[in-house]
Amino acid sequence: YANAKDKNLSSPSLTLDQVDYLLDNGKPTEAEFLLSQTLSDSNTTKNHVHLWLKWAELSERMISAGMSPSLPPVVILRRAFKHTPIHEREAHLLFLTNLMKILMLRSSSSEREAAEKENELKGLFQQLLLLSRGSMYAIDDPT
Repeated sequence: YANAKDKNLSSPSLTLDQVDYLLDNGKPTEAEFLLSQTLSDSNTTKNHVHLWLKWAELSERMISAGMSPSLPPVVILRRAFKHTPIHEREAHLLFLTNLMKILMLRSSSSEREAAEKENELKGLFQQLLLLSRGSMYAIDDPT
């Protein structure tokens, strides 16, 4: 990884491998920092679905372990939506389902928060239906 860094080489696969290496060696904070830097610095990886999902998953794991990630998984997945082109339907479906799962599992501390969460889930479900339904009518790419 040091050689790749010295030569300024990077790819989503290399980043994911390095994150797994850091996690295997008990360095979740460094792994999360690497993902956040990679996604904020490089325009070529901004719409790489697996990097966003790995960051959200790591953030959730850190919270479960009593650690403080740089961003909560909900914020990460919302950013992923913003940076991923809408024609990337599969990516949006993955972000939607993961975001909905996190929101449904999160408890609400007040009625106001519960109502906001319910409204957001309704909107996400509508988007999910639109994207899912739209994929039935998409033109198959012969390549």
